[in-house]
Amino acid sequence: SSLPWRFPPLLARVSHVSCALSVILGMAVTVSELYAEYESDFKRLQDEIDGVFLEVETAPPERAAKKVAEAGRKAVEADQALRQMDMEAKTMHTHQKAALEPSLRLYRAGLAERRKRVAQLKEAVERKALIPEGGTILGKSTQERERMLQANDRMSSATAQLHHARQQSLEAEAIAADVASDLRQQRETISRARANVGEIGSNYGMAKRIIEMMQRRQDWNRIAVRVIACFMFVVMAVAAYFMLGGGSGGGAAAAASDLQVGGAPSGGGRLLRGHMRASWHT
Repeated sequence: SSLPWRFPPLLARVSHVSCALSVILGMAVTVSELYAEYESDFKRLQDEIDGVFLEVETAPPERAAKKVAEAGRKAVEADQALRQMDMEAKTMHTHQKAALEPSLRLYRAGLAERRKRVAQLKEAVERKALIPEGGTILGKSTQERERMLQANDRMSSATAQLHHARQQSLEAEAIAADVASDLRQQRETISRARANVGEIGSNYGMAKRIIEMMQRRQDWNRIAVRVIACFMFVVMAVAAYFMLGGGSGGGAAAAASDLQVGGAPSGGGRLLRGHMRASWHT
């Protein structure tokens, strides 16, 4: 059976789209130098892996196995660089992170395709090394060897599923970290709002006490004004009584005394009226 050496067209399209998208985003989004360095390493490792795939097509089985192992190592290094890019993107602003997310998603898809291709090439190289063209191996038939390889395929598939589950758990952990950060910020906002509400409540209590004090002072001033008004009314009433009622009574008594003494007032009558007025006023 021939080895599946041909490079998948989908992988090439993903690579080209990711490169174009990274160029477009690079013109619109300013990234840090560390992120740019990790991205440069990731692209370099992608190109090297693609070159290894092309070399494996014409290499003999022994050299092909070494090349496949080399491609696997480079895929691991590319995965580490991509993780560093993810961590660096999380430290950026929200709009920058949102702008870089499509490019990172394409990078992950391209790396997953390359790792899958490495696993397929490794399996094909091992199968060709174990099973020659026809015959038996160590007394075992080719069918038994095929069953063993199928079991190996199932194990490889289970390993890939575990790796995918691990990737999903890491992504869930990153999302949980982002949610925890948002919750911490909201808690700080609520704490500041509670402190402001407490300060407003204390100011309201102080203002209420001041208003009550002003109200009490206004009540006392109103009572004092009423008392003063009543006192002034009594004083004016007494003064009016003495000026009107008291003066007319004194004049009538003096006139009567003058008439009793005899007709026209004399000096004795005037003296008597003077004494009577003095006694009346006293």
